[in-house]
Amino acid sequence: MCDSERTADSQRHSMHGVLMPAGHDLDPVTREHCLNESLRVLIVEDSENDVDLLLHTLRQSGYPHLVFEAVDSAAALRSALVRGTWDVITSDHAMPGFSAPQALALATDLAPQVPFIIVSSEIELELVVLLMRQGAADYVLKTQLPRLGLVVDRCLREAGERRKHQQASEALRAS
Repeated sequence: MCDSERTADSQRHSMHGVLMPAGHDLDPVTREHCLNESLRVLIVEDSENDVDLLLHTLRQSGYPHLVFEAVDSAAALRSALVRGTWDVITSDHAMPGFSAPQALALATDLAPQVPFIIVSSEIELELVVLLMRQGAADYVLKTQLPRLGLVVDRCLREAGERRKHQQASEALRAS
């Protein structure tokens, strides 16, 4: 458990542009586990209303226990990635002074195993394709937000499968 624990249902505290509710320092691997444990979500978003909407959507999609941090700058994202363990990262595309391509580059560098999902109101399909080639797991338009739960399910399942494959490969090398 981390020192700065707070539940997602508690009052949010804004500190240097970072909204920081938290909960238990857990590393759930599958959605089934998340039903009983916390899903750790790092949200790259500049709108507090959109953060609330994402959290509401995830709760409605079967993730009642959320630990999250919302960031809106490269410095805050870097700090959150270095400081915490995340199950999934969501990112808006266009924010003042920051963007999904910049967020993806940081996430790929500092937490390559964590699924990165673009959640945006508007984004060109060519850019989505480029970002997915660079490592984004998927994208969800904010007008289709109910898809987010299914996308998170798939991303967590695939991340768990990659982790198991990597562990098996390491075990084979060690023997």
